[in-house]
Amino acid sequence: MRGTLKSIGYDGLLSIELTEGNPADIENLIGKDISIDIKLWRDKRSSSANALLWHCIGEITNALRSEKWEGTKWEVYRDLLRKYGKYTMISVREDALEAFLENDCVCDEVGRKDGYVHLLYYFGSSQYDSKEFSLLLDGCIDDMKQMGLPAPTSEEMRRAIEQMEKR
Repeated sequence: MRGTLKSIGYDGLLSIELTEGNPADIENLIGKDISIDIKLWRDKRSSSANALLWHCIGEITNALRSEKWEGTKWEVYRDLLRKYGKYTMISVREDALEAFLENDCVCDEVGRKDGYVHLLYYFGSSQYDSKEFSLLLDGCIDDMKQMGLPAPTSEEMRRAIEQMEKR
């Protein structure tokens, strides 16, 4: 659901105005012990923008394939995340590193100290808001242009971005 926090009383009472969603969906929770997670609203990316990104990744992958490189779309995607994506620094115990890396995450080791491995952890694009996703897509398209590949038209980009902004 989406809403606006209107006030917080001294007694801990919150006043929230719902702007999206159906209040009937939560009526059965009245008077019950619940968990509450309140955060700033961020628009999600659109499925058309996601499809456009994966189309571009496919074009790059096909152009890079040769007798010397048999890479996959996943490898190109991981490279794009490293170049244009959102990341954070994390520390993982050395004895847990192998198990952690089995989760198909995109990480780069930057150092080790006191039994910990320090990593740059790149978030997958499903965790991006529309602005972050737009930066990733723009970077991917710039790569296509530098490789001499036909990039999506301005109209295709405009439509995908409009759909992101509508959501």
